[in-house]
Amino acid sequence: MDKILEQRIYAAARPYYTDQDPAHDWDHICRVCHFGRVLCREENADEAVVIPAAMFHDCVKLRVGHSPRDDSSRLSAEGAEEELLKIEGYPKEKITEVKLCIYEHSLALGIRPESLNSKVLQDADRLDSLGMVAIMRIFAHCGTWGGRGEGGRLFFWYDPFCENGREPDNKACGLDWVALRLSKIVPLLNTTTAKRLAMPLERNQNEFLARLRGEIGFFPSAEMQAMQEMQLPARVRNSLGAHPTPRGQLSDAISAQHPSIGADQPARK
Repeated sequence: MDKILEQRIYAAARPYYTDQDPAHDWDHICRVCHFGRVLCREENADEAVVIPAAMFHDCVKLRVGHSPRDDSSRLSAEGAEEELLKIEGYPKEKITEVKLCIYEHSLALGIRPESLNSKVLQDADRLDSLGMVAIMRIFAHCGTWGGRGEGGRLFFWYDPFCENGREPDNKACGLDWVALRLSKIVPLLNTTTAKRLAMPLERNQNEFLARLRGEIGFFPSAEMQAMQEMQLPARVRNSLGAHPTPRGQLSDAISAQHPSIGADQPARK
């Protein structure tokens, strides 16, 4: 794409991210643009669609739990259209596809796109949801959720990997979000190039989870749980009565593709 035109789009998109949370800020956009360029070259996608879509794809980001779930993507697509219509030299016939790419990119919506450009934007965004940087993003995002009682906790001492009955709660706990969300990414990638780029990123994040399991094991879980429960809200305390299962959803998500991770770690009681 023409560099002057790209700079105009940059100038239009950049102000939208001034107050975004750390997981969806301009640094995230820059990384997605980089992945997008690599994928466009390898997969023969259209940079004039993918790069503007990457720049605007999170320009409206509503709080976790907002309903309806597609509002962020829909509003971002509308914002991209409004700005691109004003940019001199941008081909107006591409705007409809830019909007479609933005609308379809969201992992939460679960859309499997048909167009190559939309597949590439999805993959570029999802590659930034893998690896160590992705883990940093999630815990940074976790810190924006609010009070310690209802959200923003790093992990729960009781059943941290959901192996003994606790249901994952990614609105309250960063570790639940890491394992549940990140474990979904690789099977949902669309392109051969993205799957190749994902391999070292996935290894890094799974190594992190394995090492974290070991560090959590240093602490006396019963004592730490008792201290933590003193400040838990009622809805979370009540969840402790959930029916136990031999192996929980979160542990399964971590070890499904890597059975060796945590294999030597007994379930915590």
